Amino acid sequence: MFYVNQHLEQPVVFESCGIFMADQRWRHEKRIIDSYEIIIVYNGTLSMRVNNTCFDVHENEMLIIPPFNYHEGVNYSEKGLRFFWCHFSNISFEQMSKETVEALSNNETFAQMLLLPEFTNKISVNRANILFHQLLDIYQETQNGMYLNYFMTSILMELSYQTHTSYFPNGRKDNSNITQPIRDWVRIHALEHITVESIAEEFRYNKSYLSRMFKENEGISIKELITKYRIEYAKSMLVNTSKDIIEIAYEAGYVDPKYFMRVFKRVEQVTPTVYRRTFAQKHFNNK
Repeated sequence: MFYVNQHLEQPVVFESCGIFMADQRWRHEKRIIDSYEIIIVYNGTLSMRVNNTCFDVHENEMLIIPPFNYHEGVNYSEKGLRFFWCHFSNISFEQMSKETVEALSNNETFAQMLLLPEFTNKISVNRANILFHQLLDIYQETQNGMYLNYFMTSILMELSYQTHTSYFPNGRKDNSNITQPIRDWVRIHALEHITVESIAEEFRYNKSYLSRMFKENEGISIKELITKYRIEYAKSMLVNTSKDIIEIAYEAGYVDPKYFMRVFKRVEQVTPTVYRRTFAQKHFNNK
């Protein structure tokens, strides 16, 4: 099931957000609320019932609960459950099946439609994680409603873009379908020790031809794409964990932490340490 807004004319209204951390076994209480809620699980499994449908939301999965829908926890989650949550309103979505959305994909305005999945594991959690932590930081620092509304809207547009590219690539009005399998493979394996040579071998392309064809279709080189995914992962770890920078560098696929720091500063214009300090304020809850 997908939530579709075909004509977004104004920003949504941001309500609240935070990070939930369970310090003991826990089950979501029964609720009916008047806003949309997004939940992204960082650790553990959240067992939920929305109306008559049950979801087990695992690590790196997202669930969207629409307003005025009865929802509650089904099973107890173990200590250590951790998830991001946020509420927003002032938007109307149509609920559509995948087949119905696919029928819209030939529409010239399809790429501009706001499109969100009810439940998914196909979003780039590292990328979303960075934006949500920025939202948390802004929420703690300011009461500027317009700023929060537009930032929340930009997050929805990012999630929508990922939904379009993950579920409905044929709706994209470009020539990138030929490179989509390569793009997806790089995303999955970016933290490993991959090279352009190994990717060319995987897809049985000549290395030079692959590099040229990918750059022409994607507007970015394969090396740049690998760096993009690695730095996204590193940024997510910097704001979401207390791991030291050397450990994060290794996890992000870099064998030389000093080289990782140079690449990070070149891409982000700040060092990993400064980046971590920039988004230090968060709203935590355990109820």
